[in-house]
Amino acid sequence: MPEVDNEFIRELFIFQYRIVYEIKANEIHILTIIHGKRIFDKEKI
Repeated sequence: MPEVDNEFIRELFIFQYRIVYEIKANEIHILTIIHGKRIFDKEKI
């Protein structure tokens, strides 16, 4: 994910939504779901 300098935080686009998630060991944590037209603020995750 270009905005965040962390290789374990990734994003996935589904329709008009952007899902930001983090991979930890054997778990996936969803950090936020935002509309694709909104500006992403990395301070909010």
